[in-house]
Amino acid sequence: NATVQAVNLTCLTDTVGETITVTITAPDGTSRSYSRSCAGGGIPAEATAVAALINADASGYGAAGTTEIAAAGVGNDVQITQGAGAVTGQIFYWDTLRNIDVDDVSADPGLAADITAIRAEDDDWYGAVLDSSGGAEQTVLGSSLATAGKTAWHQSQDSDIRNGTAGNLALVLQAATRDRSILMYSGHGMDEYPSAAAMAKMTTYNPGGTTLAWQTLAGVTAMGAYAWDWENGSLANCRTSRTNVQVVVGGVNVVDGQGGWCCASRWVDERLLLDYLQINIPVEIAEAIAARAATGTKIPYTDAAAAVARGAILKALAGPDSWGAVDLVDEDTGEELFQFAFLPAASQTAANKALRKFAGVTFSVRGTGAAQLYDIAGVINFA
Repeated sequence: NATVQAVNLTCLTDTVGETITVTITAPDGTSRSYSRSCAGGGIPAEATAVAALINADASGYGAAGTTEIAAAGVGNDVQITQGAGAVTGQIFYWDTLRNIDVDDVSADPGLAADITAIRAEDDDWYGAVLDSSGGAEQTVLGSSLATAGKTAWHQSQDSDIRNGTAGNLALVLQAATRDRSILMYSGHGMDEYPSAAAMAKMTTYNPGGTTLAWQTLAGVTAMGAYAWDWENGSLANCRTSRTNVQVVVGGVNVVDGQGGWCCASRWVDERLLLDYLQINIPVEIAEAIAARAATGTKIPYTDAAAAVARGAILKALAGPDSWGAVDLVDEDTGEELFQFAFLPAASQTAANKALRKFAGVTFSVRGTGAAQLYDIAGVINFA
């Protein structure tokens, strides 16, 4: 099912001397820029004029060019929809926006069915990114993967996120407690694929070994690269809605140091660590049982069976301990932080014994957390 793109570019001013600018990039990577000096005749008039610029461009994508898109001034919006010459599924991109807000209102083309079909064919994957950025489709991506043991890496250019508007994609994902969803916002073109860059960066590292915050995402233009990037918007709103943004800090492009979130309550590094352990602890248990079986020795249904599970769990935790994702021992006090308990064999139910299932095994260990910010006070004494 292919996306049929529909985007509203909302003009924000008609003040004489101000400029409204948008660059449109086609699926083949070619770009066309449109800029208009405001005439002061009302914002709807400006929207109509910008739409006319797009439609009149003989080298462009509107009526005078390839007719792949159609632009219309409707109220304060330049409404961009699929044109007569469009190919189904084509995605256009918007960048160098000046005095324009973006709202991708593309309808969901049936993504849930697509994901179901993909998983039926091949379910051996962990994260997903869409090439389209509409809120409807992004919402379905989150709901479709929420209970699948996979991560949804969302991206959005919708200005409602930075403006803190009720009902925006970030707040929808947050309210739905999507802790397998990670959202990247950028006011720049979505052909930079900030969510794909974030997923590629984080899955390169050991699970839980580092934070998404302070990472530099290749090919992603930071918000703040241009003086007008944050006009009519706020980084604070992105932080409130647990939205990750690449920003400029000390001349370096990095993911906001107060970010690194999943959309609900966890940090990205915590999510990756938990998923790693949920996969690898059962694997280590299975390998331990198989190793005993391969020697011609079964695991007796006694308290000694718990020791096999303990060893397998510690083996699965050894990696995360070595790369700083968990602490088995407190490095400051020497306290043992790995706790293990089990239901004695004599207390197991008859049903579990009949199934040869050793139940009631539990453990706990401390995740390391991370320091992403510092609060420092100092005094300089002059003689």
